[in-house]
Amino acid sequence: MKEITLKLYCDEAQQVEVSFSGNNQEKWIYMGILLVPVDSLDTLLNNLLNARCGDKNRNWEWGNCGKINDCKYHEKNNKEVHYSELDDTEKYYIAKRWVDYLLNDKNLIYFYILGLNYSKLNLDYFGDHNTSVNAYNRFFRTAILKSAKSYFYKYDKLRIKDIYHDFDESKSSHEYFPWHSIKFINNKDDKLMFENEEIKFISSSHKKSDDLNSHLIQLIDLITGCTMNCLHNSTNNQEKINISKQFYPILREIIKQPNKKDCYYNCFNRQKVEFFPKNDIRTVKEDDFIKKELFRSNSFYSNREILIELRDQLGLFNNITSIK
Repeated sequence: MKEITLKLYCDEAQQVEVSFSGNNQEKWIYMGILLVPVDSLDTLLNNLLNARCGDKNRNWEWGNCGKINDCKYHEKNNKEVHYSELDDTEKYYIAKRWVDYLLNDKNLIYFYILGLNYSKLNLDYFGDHNTSVNAYNRFFRTAILKSAKSYFYKYDKLRIKDIYHDFDESKSSHEYFPWHSIKFINNKDDKLMFENEEIKFISSSHKKSDDLNSHLIQLIDLITGCTMNCLHNSTNNQEKINISKQFYPILREIIKQPNKKDCYYNCFNRQKVEFFPKNDIRTVKEDDFIKKELFRSNSFYSNREILIELRDQLGLFNNITSIK
């Protein structure tokens, strides 16, 4: 039996709103999952750490830098990379190097982004209390299954060693979220098996957590943030705009050519961005939604307008307004 062991790193982009003239305002959230085969974890992590350093002439690894060398770059680049904080100079340039690494990587970085259009969903279907987290919980399970089983379809068994999620009080204290998806998949799916019963919530700051896994939370935060801003053109912050434009070519390939096997960035069966639902299903009966709409393949879609393409032309498109 052919097996692979994975670790998952997850984050959520905060709700963003976009208005189109003549239509109702849309409300979106995005969840991102980084799927890392355990056998390549050390390589990916070391590459990210080495890309932190701004010294182009370095000839040592990040882990040794500062111990045997007097490196002026090490400490100032030892910061949490967070998409929402790119106005910090060091964080901005680390993010640029990380996105550059992503664009040049052809085999290590697997990620899945799912955008949920809450304006087309009836959140009451997910319970009477804390409906937003309930909905997130339901689609989180779907995102794990869709990504893991499609990317690693050649394997007979997928072992998920750990799921790490950026710490969020509403999710870590939720009645179901820390354990429900894991238990459901373990009970219902023969191909996936989780080795731990609960999600591990850690700070995205590696200094606070004292955990190298936090760097990978930072990476999926950056990918999710760039995806969201490219799609919504949702900020006037120049650093975020620059990083998003740098990320744009790979996002365009993922969205416009999701099934192209010989794509330039080698995204096929490795990187995907999807959205749900395709149509407004707020009036669908609850039983029909749970049993049918959620599992209809055409309810999930990939091809969507990328509003950052219009950034330099927004004066000509008065029907579009982005809200930060």
